[in-house]
Amino acid sequence: MAILKKYTLLFLKILLGIACFLFLWYKLKGQFTPEKVGNLKITLQYSHAVFALVIASILMFPNWLIESYKWQHITSSIEKISFGKAVKGVLSGLCVGNLTPGRFGEFAGRILFFSPHNRSKVSVTHFICGATQLFTTMMFGILCAALWLWNTEEGNSLYIIIFITCCTLLLGLLLVILNIEAVYRKLAHVSFLQRLKLGEVSYPGKTMLQLIGLSVLRYLVFSLQYVLLLQCCGAQANYFELFVPVSVSFMLMSAIPMISFIEVAIRAGIAVILFSPFNSNELLLVTASTLLWLINIVIPSIIGYFVILSSKIKFKELKAQK
Repeated sequence: MAILKKYTLLFLKILLGIACFLFLWYKLKGQFTPEKVGNLKITLQYSHAVFALVIASILMFPNWLIESYKWQHITSSIEKISFGKAVKGVLSGLCVGNLTPGRFGEFAGRILFFSPHNRSKVSVTHFICGATQLFTTMMFGILCAALWLWNTEEGNSLYIIIFITCCTLLLGLLLVILNIEAVYRKLAHVSFLQRLKLGEVSYPGKTMLQLIGLSVLRYLVFSLQYVLLLQCCGAQANYFELFVPVSVSFMLMSAIPMISFIEVAIRAGIAVILFSPFNSNELLLVTASTLLWLINIVIPSIIGYFVILSSKIKFKELKAQK
């Protein structure tokens, strides 16, 4: 029986890998066309473009290491895990999340490295952790969108009203995040959530502020990645000029419900709309957007699959003690 379970688990891991690689291949095959690759080769003849591409690629590591530290920090009140396990969980979650709309299933990969009886609690923590990053993305996006519209529309009163409304909603989201422990206690009484036996967890306001701080740091890292890739692909602007449309693009990508198989197309479309003033070559703009997805999603997802394949994970839930 033990041998059967071992080979069943191995089969499931291999099946997951095949599904992930087929999915990534499907998304990539239509992106790097000969025309796009040819334009990129021409651009990479310049040393500053190569330098920008290398730095953007290296920044993949602090990007996901910061997210791993956030994950370790917020789950420590439920179960203390090593930083190495936190990294494995984040990468595994990224791999599994690719197979679900909007990466909703990412939590299923992250919780694998916790004790079975804690996984239901930890799964809720994933969404709370994500809320801090969403808040940061929306905050920068709204502020930068307001700055952009103010400069282009000369303070149109309609945009002022929209800005005030967005800031009010943002403030409401911040209050919810800082008081997430009280919100959690109320949600725990909902009938279908009671069946999950989530139990008591601690999310003090100080911890949530720390997570927001780490989210801001991570945001600056992946926004710098995008700026560097845009410059690599010929965008004629400096970091501060590009930071505004980059922030708006991240906000739009967070606000638009993403269906996995069209995600790259949506990213590319937003890039063409927002960054065309900085580069008339739409192919290079699309390439920059695709490279960001390749560096931050595809490569870590592949690493995440090998993490799952090599890890001894216990899927069996522990029986509740009487």
